[in-house]
Amino acid sequence: MFRGGVFTIYVSDMDRSVRFYIETLGMKLIERHGNHWASIDGGPGLSIGLHPATPEVAVGLYLDGSIGEAVKQLSGKGVRFDGPITDE
Repeated sequence: MFRGGVFTIYVSDMDRSVRFYIETLGMKLIERHGNHWASIDGGPGLSIGLHPATPEVAVGLYLDGSIGEAVKQLSGKGVRFDGPITDE
């Protein structure tokens, strides 16, 4: 179903978060824009975006089929969707 994506993780301390992904987990920093954004290479097809903490949550995924089919499959596995789902 999934073939990659961009996961945005909201963090309270950008420096500490970047150090964790780069130094502790051994991932590669793709780009950093001060304390506003950092992109981490999460492996083939996956990018991890670090963003200052906000009330919103965003996950971007690359799918093999439609988003409707993915939601149906995930709902069948017990995943609950509380907010709007958009296909951009």
